[in-house]
Amino acid sequence: MGVDAARRCAERTPAAGRAAAPVDPGAPFPERAEAYVTFWETLVEGAANVAYRLAFNTLVAAQREGAIDPHLYAAEIDDAPVQRALAADVAAGDAVQAERMAADLLERTLEALTP
Repeated sequence: MGVDAARRCAERTPAAGRAAAPVDPGAPFPERAEAYVTFWETLVEGAANVAYRLAFNTLVAAQREGAIDPHLYAAEIDDAPVQRALAADVAAGDAVQAERMAADLLERTLEALTP
């Protein structure tokens, strides 16, 4: 979902890329985790896809209720350079590169969870 949302955001709302703030690596982990949610919220909103928005809302609610530990995807949270590049690709309206950067970022958690 995130990969396609990034692509759609670049196509439909490139300004969201300028609004998507990467995580501050110097902030405490809980603040970085919340900033990462905000980063993706901006991109999902810019994708203008109701199904993606609803799915994202469900993921965020699960995290806030403690069902998803943000440490599971810490590699994503802590990669501000890739977040910055993704936001720049979206801002440039480069859907292909935004899709690639989102895949690169999100695959880190899949790799960490795969035995």
